[in-house]
Amino acid sequence: MIRNRVLLGAFVLAPIMAAAGQGQEQTSDFRWGEHIDAGRSVRVGNVNGIVTIRAGGGDRVEVTAVKRWRRGDPASVKIYAARESNGDVRVCPLYDDRQDCDDHGRSDWRRRDRDRDQDNDVSIDLTILVPRGVNISAATVNGNVSVTGATENIDAATVNGDVTIESGRGRLSATTVSGTVNATVVTQPSAIDFTTVNGSVIAELASSIGADVEMTTVNGNLQSDYDIVVRNGRFNPFNLNAHVGPPGGPKMRLTTVNGNVVLKKR
Repeated sequence: MIRNRVLLGAFVLAPIMAAAGQGQEQTSDFRWGEHIDAGRSVRVGNVNGIVTIRAGGGDRVEVTAVKRWRRGDPASVKIYAARESNGDVRVCPLYDDRQDCDDHGRSDWRRRDRDRDQDNDVSIDLTILVPRGVNISAATVNGNVSVTGATENIDAATVNGDVTIESGRGRLSATTVSGTVNATVVTQPSAIDFTTVNGSVIAELASSIGADVEMTTVNGNLQSDYDIVVRNGRFNPFNLNAHVGPPGGPKMRLTTVNGNVVLKKR
């Protein structure tokens, strides 16, 4: 059973027209909110457009979606927003005949993005306010993903764009293919995995956080604000394993192929 499901083709709020006529951007927006319990998850998937998640107050998830297009058909893209039977909240765009978000949606959205009419340039920018104690899973294909002020697990991913995360505890994951990962960690997490292929990984740790760090690049440099001691063998400028900060802490993997890996001390 799904509570308070929203599935809209034409947004319920009055559209904001930047200008009439083909070739000039038009927008319309939509808002939705629902209660969520601490310990549950907000799961957000997008295709074309950014995902921005920020700290909210109270016990409600607040969603704002802005639909943008120049020559596309905005009616072909609906917005799904719902609190599901397990208490999690899901948000995603639905293209064509798709009816629901699901756990396998990320790969399916990529296929649909490739198959869509090239003249349909509709994109969705999602901004979501999330209360404390809630896990975050946020992904898009073409666009940036930003998660700030989260207090629990974070899983943030894109294909073409940058990923920015701040704070969080538990498991922290940030992944892109073509873009930069920027991460600020101020609360002790249980695991850290920041990865890109074409771009840099920049991680800043609070002074209270210790971690066993693996830093890897193929075509780039490794940089660290921490003193690094090579205990066995020679220093490898492309792969480094070391402990930084106070004793203890999680494993932290920072890796890229074409770019730099930068470890900063906050």
